[in-house]
Amino acid sequence: MTQQLRDLMLPGVALRQKGRHFEADIDSSSAAIQANAFYFSNPAWAQEYLDFCHRSETFRQRWGAACGDWTGKVVVDLGCGPGNVFATLGGKPSLLVGVDVAEGSLELAATQGYVALLADAAHVPLKSGCADIVAINASIHHCEDMRAVLQEAARLLKPGGTLVTDHDPQLSAWDYRGLAKLLWDLRLLV
Repeated sequence: MTQQLRDLMLPGVALRQKGRHFEADIDSSSAAIQANAFYFSNPAWAQEYLDFCHRSETFRQRWGAACGDWTGKVVVDLGCGPGNVFATLGGKPSLLVGVDVAEGSLELAATQGYVALLADAAHVPLKSGCADIVAINASIHHCEDMRAVLQEAARLLKPGGTLVTDHDPQLSAWDYRGLAKLLWDLRLLV
């Protein structure tokens, strides 16, 4: 474990190294956490997601405008997946911690430069006020308690730090109109 990560850990937390990532205990591993861990650990899916998702110039510009350059900063990426945000934004953070529940994704994130940490995004084993930037990209809708994850993100931030999250892409799926709304409602008849 890097000394920088060790310095940020909450007292009494024991991490285990497994492959390229570290693991913390998840006290209440729910069915949802287990499903996300299984699905997002698929090596082929994780590699495809890393190669193609959130890699556009538009994404880079929008996230760059929202959080600025990561160089010299402590960044915690909650729900980091295989490391798309940093792979797209780049920079030279002083410490880049990626938190996820999926081992397969974390292994890829480690190859992108993350200190990869398997942990629950609602219960991150890092000290309060440790991060200059907390990023949550395309993951909050996978969390059972979104409020708890946002509160945890706020807890991790230094005073004056920056929390950057995207819209919840699943929310738009429920805002059907026209033909899409008709088809959605017809499913009830089937």
